[in-house]
Amino acid sequence: MLELRKINYDVLSEVLELRVRPEQEQFTMPVADSLLEAFAAREDDHTVLPFGLYDGDTAVGFIMFGYGVTDEFGIPTVRGESYCIWRLMIDRAYQGRGLGRQAMEAALDFLRDKPCGPASFVWLGVDPRNRAAIRLYEQFGFRETGDECDDEIVVARAL
Repeated sequence: MLELRKINYDVLSEVLELRVRPEQEQFTMPVADSLLEAFAAREDDHTVLPFGLYDGDTAVGFIMFGYGVTDEFGIPTVRGESYCIWRLMIDRAYQGRGLGRQAMEAALDFLRDKPCGPASFVWLGVDPRNRAAIRLYEQFGFRETGDECDDEIVVARAL
C-alpha cells in the first residue's frame, strides 16, 4: 500500500519532479502550482494537507486534501463538515500499475480517522472528459452530486 508523506524539505525535490503524461495535463495542475495554492489557502486560514505518495522510498504521486473549505472556492452543497480530495496524480512513469487504486485506498484510510475534525463526506471535482478517473472514483463509491465546481462534476461518498 502507498504511504502518504508530508511535504517537507526531505521529499520536496522528489515530489516536484512528478509529472503526468502530456495528454493528462489538461486534467490536473503541476505539483508546484498545487503547493503554491496550498500555501495561499493556508495563509487565508484554510486547512490544506499536501502529501507525496510513496511506494517504499520512491515518490510515485501527489495528493492534497482540504477540510471545511468555504464558499469562496465555489464548493458544492456537500461542503461543511467534509473533506475534499483537492489533487490526486500518479507520475507518468508509474501509471498502469494499480497505484491510482492504492492511492485512493490510502486516502480513504487517512480520512476515516478524520485528522482535521468531524466529517460525514469526502468529495472531489473531476473533469467530465477524464473517464479513467471517473471509473476509479466510482469503484470507491463516489457518486455524482449534481453540483459543479470550476467546470468539473462533483462526486462524493460517505466517510
